[in-house]
Amino acid sequence: MKSLFIRPLVIGIGMLTSVLSYAQTEAGGLSSQINSQTISQQGVHALNLGDLFGLRLDGVSADGDKLGNNTWFGFMSHYGYNIVDNVQVRGYLGYDVDSFTPDQGSGSQSSSSFNAGIGASYILPIGSQNLFIGGNFGGGTLNSEDDIGGSTFSSESDYTEYSLGVKMPYLLNDGHAFTLYVNYSGLTQNFDDGDNTFTGVNLGFNTYNFNTGDRFDVFHSGQGSSFSENQFLAGNYAVGGSTGLNLTFGTDVLTQEFDGENFESETAVTQIDFNYEGLYYVGDGFGIRGGFDYSLAKFCDPESDASSTASLLMVMIGAQYHIDAVCPAFYGFLDVGAGSSAFTITNDDDEEVSSDSEGLFGLNLGVGDQYFIAPRLALRPEIGFRFLSRGDVPVTESGLNFNLGFIAYVTSD
Repeated sequence: MKSLFIRPLVIGIGMLTSVLSYAQTEAGGLSSQINSQTISQQGVHALNLGDLFGLRLDGVSADGDKLGNNTWFGFMSHYGYNIVDNVQVRGYLGYDVDSFTPDQGSGSQSSSSFNAGIGASYILPIGSQNLFIGGNFGGGTLNSEDDIGGSTFSSESDYTEYSLGVKMPYLLNDGHAFTLYVNYSGLTQNFDDGDNTFTGVNLGFNTYNFNTGDRFDVFHSGQGSSFSENQFLAGNYAVGGSTGLNLTFGTDVLTQEFDGENFESETAVTQIDFNYEGLYYVGDGFGIRGGFDYSLAKFCDPESDASSTASLLMVMIGAQYHIDAVCPAFYGFLDVGAGSSAFTITNDDDEEVSSDSEGLFGLNLGVGDQYFIAPRLALRPEIGFRFLSRGDVPVTESGLNFNLGFIAYVTSD
């Protein structure tokens, strides 16, 4: 349900694809429920339940006049596996492309990013909980090009990143968990005439699923066809996979070379990203769904009061109705929402130099499905029409939107 976002400063932790190669179930039945004793054992899979794949094909207009077409494509993956008791290894992979082609004139604008990495943790039992102690190491590339108007501007850079920290999952039920984390991270981006280095602390929570191989049934050869039974009844509640909170506090150092001399500038960084998606069935097959997105990024000169701040808030609410005549898991949906985005720039005397804000309105209309691959865990493809309007003299984006993510049912039996 996410419609908007501010790209995080620390190039991200992506979210999942590799699990499918492990997902076979024999017809003999399921293992016992996942609990705090189970998740540290050999053979347990850990899935970060973020969005897996997205595609947007939008027409862009300003005050009713068509400006051009925008295309965005991206996939994210993050998967962990306990190779022995109390030891988890993991990997992550992400890629996205964003491009704009104007209706008038020639040329286009495009940007792309790629990141991948590996990590490991030792799982330390503490009472009835488990503390994961470890880190990740990875890297990637960032590229952009603009040749609208005849001149070509392009940039290429690569980066490395690492993190060291701890996380503790709090099980909601049968494998689903809100996982609290805190870590120290670093990222160094290298470009032609310098580099940019960020170091800081991240804390928050995200959504995970812990499961054993015999509980997965991607192709419904055993128990999978019955995983969806009784999930769409009144009173059941589910959480969307992109639910999470991240707080970042750190320092960004930019070093550039000019005429044989190096120049360095330092910026203090504060960033907040919070997303929540929920679905509650008020009647059998009829659910109310909602989403809340908030982002704030503030950059300050540590030697003065000069700063720049950007924020975004978007609240969506909607409904979905399961169409039994087609398939119990198949549904139609409608979401509407509103919000705002804003920025403020201040000078060395903490006086406002520039600021602006604009209202946002969004609408999503389409169909979706819930394909259960494990107890209470489903892949959720949705396709439909997306509309977003911003500003008093509206700039609009409208077109096809496709998303593939997870939904986790957390209602207790």
